[in-house]
Amino acid sequence: MSLDVRLVKTDGIILRRSDCGEADRILVVFTQNRGKIRDLAKGARKLGSKKVGHLEPFASSRLMLAEKTSDFWMISQAETTNPRGDMRTSLVRIAYASLVSEIADRITTEDGPNPNLYALLEETMDNIESDPNPEMALLVFVVRALKASGFDPQLKNCVKCGAEIHPDDHFFSPAGGGVACKSCGVHDQYARAIKMETLKYLRHIQRTPFSRLKNITVPLQLAVSIEGHLFAFLENLFEGHLRSVSFLKDVRGY
Repeated sequence: MSLDVRLVKTDGIILRRSDCGEADRILVVFTQNRGKIRDLAKGARKLGSKKVGHLEPFASSRLMLAEKTSDFWMISQAETTNPRGDMRTSLVRIAYASLVSEIADRITTEDGPNPNLYALLEETMDNIESDPNPEMALLVFVVRALKASGFDPQLKNCVKCGAEIHPDDHFFSPAGGGVACKSCGVHDQYARAIKMETLKYLRHIQRTPFSRLKNITVPLQLAVSIEGHLFAFLENLFEGHLRSVSFLKDVRGY
């Protein structure tokens, strides 16, 4: 590598990768200092490459990058700091991590630092690997990632008329940006009915640290309801389906 190329050192989490040519890999990495970046790892698939094993999906790695000059950063060196190997022993945990990675990828733009989202992503991947309840880790991640990216849904006041939302069944409007009161929700053809208990849990997740949520057991039917509203919100935001949702539903059976 030319001596006049500026090198950048950063920690990052591998969101996804694809093969390129005979021996290279293209990676999407969410980094601590640079946000989401696309990298080219030349020769990473060669058996003798020092990068082999250090650029695995969902792992955290310390990267030495050649400063971006075209579409990609070039990975000069890579060292795994947290392989999260136990995660790969469970297909269900892989499915949760895949969905979290897809959301992190799609909710961000390239080269936009977001240290709060990076810290959240690190914490979430650790929780998915080790906690007996990865479902809660996913729900917390979605709610907090939306907030860290400036897209958090409005849950306290009606998104249509601004009225305070009182404890009761209401509507959830993905296109409107959050909860709609009964009077307004009935006129929104895309609004979804939301039960009082579901809204209560969503609000609780939005304001409570994960350390106090991780031991809470959410009834299956309620968890699925919360997921449904959050996934609908994300898909409206992304203007397309979340591909990893089908994979998650297939492997866990609901």
